[in-house]
Amino acid sequence: MPVFDSGMSKPGPYRKLQQKILFAYAMTMFMMPSLMVYFGASSEMLNFFREYYKPIEFPPQADPTIVKDVFHGRKAIAKGIPGAAGDSF
Repeated sequence: MPVFDSGMSKPGPYRKLQQKILFAYAMTMFMMPSLMVYFGASSEMLNFFREYYKPIEFPPQADPTIVKDVFHGRKAIAKGIPGAAGDSF
């Protein structure tokens, strides 16, 4: 029993620091979703993101093959749009 009374089982400064860091990490992981809901779900914040961060909108006539062709440097031919080059409507 001399190990328990000699001070060898007491955590040193590095272990105490590790425990504090682990506690802070665990509290952050548990509290962050709640904080995001409390502060991020206000109507002002949601309206700001709706107004300034809009997704990319494509017209219904857009053909996804045109985007691929332009990206890869090939000549783009519209296949589904009436009156376009290469269309037989």
